[in-house]
Parts: sequence; structure tokens; C-alpha cells
Amino acid sequence: MADWSADAGLPAVYLARPGIYGSSGDHNLRRTHREIELMERALTMLKERYNIRSFILTGHSAGGQIVAALLNRRQDIAASVVSSGLVSVKQVTAYWESRREIPGRLLYDAQNYYDPVDEIGRVRRDPIPEIYLISDPEDRIVPFYSQLHYVRRLRGAGLRPHHIYAYAPGPQRHLLARHAKRAAALLAQRKSAEEIRMALAKLDLQQVR
Repeated sequence: MADWSADAGLPAVYLARPGIYGSSGDHNLRRTHREIELMERALTMLKERYNIRSFILTGHSAGGQIVAALLNRRQDIAASVVSSGLVSVKQVTAYWESRREIPGRLLYDAQNYYDPVDEIGRVRRDPIPEIYLISDPEDRIVPFYSQLHYVRRLRGAGLRPHHIYAYAPGPQRHLLARHAKRAAALLAQRKSAEEIRMALAKLDLQQVR
């Protein structure tokens, strides 16, 4: 985190989801409205304690769901970066269930999940935040089409997301957190979209060599 902060030129904070990486809470309650509300309150507490004016948020995979949710709900998000994001939860849940081989009743109720797509209309408009989605079209964990669906819904709502295709290592082609962190640092440095795309392309080249 110290290296990331130095790269960005701004303080960086890692906020663990409930029940993982030493945080309290029940991680079995992930993807629900309760998890979103807890993470939103954590941001508010940080903002009040340290007099923060705005945030650049980044989240990978399921963390992307939280970032997309907070983008919907808060007016202090200057920019968001989501990599391999679970941003269309209903679509992805249906995909996972179609591949499930264990018979019997589900252990969760997908109706209780929070789907960022449902509240895109709440994203602030003045000013419009910078929104970046980073995807590998060969992602085997969170289907690419679900990420593309989210981008199209953002555009349909009059927002201007940047959708960057990137290369994640195999076999799952999912891990793009390094790309997201780099993009967030460059946003903090006020770099342009073209400069961010070029920097992420360089990361791709480093991985395929």
C-alpha cells in the first residue's frame, strides 16, 4: 500500500470486505445489500476522520461489485476503476447456476444480492465521474458478456465509461488487479485516458513475454 500511495502521489487505503483479510463480519453474507451498506459506512467514517473530499475507488472481481455499488450511491466518487468485475450480478449468478453440478437446494437466495445494474440511474451527473472497466474477453470466472452488459447500460444512461480490454494470465484469465491499481494511480496523477490505456498495454506486454 505504501508503494501504491507513492505511485499515486496520494494516500491509498485498502478496505477489506467483511470477514476476510482480518476484518470482522461474516463473509457468507457477501454480495448482499448489507455488505454494500457496511462498506459505504466505512467510507463515510474515513471521510469524516481524515477530512477527505473525494475518492478514487478501485475493486477487482467481487470488489468491483462494491465499487460499482458505491458509484451508484455516493456523490463523492471522483473516479472508479473495476477489473474483471462482478458488475452484473443477476447475469453472473445465472451463469454460475447453469454450470453447477451439485444437485439440491441452493445455499443462498440470489434475490437478496445487490446488482449494480439496477441503480445505474443514481450515478452522479455533475460532474460525471471517470469510470474505467478493465476486462479480459477470455475471463473464465466472471463472464465477459456480463461486464460488457454493464458498460452498455452505463452508456445508455448517458455516462462515458472507458472499457479497456487487457490480458490476464491463464488458466483463469481473471486476475487484473494490478492493471486496476495502475490505472487508479494514473488517475490520481491526472493522466489522460490515452496515457492510461498505453500504460495498461505495457503491463500486458510484460505478462506475455
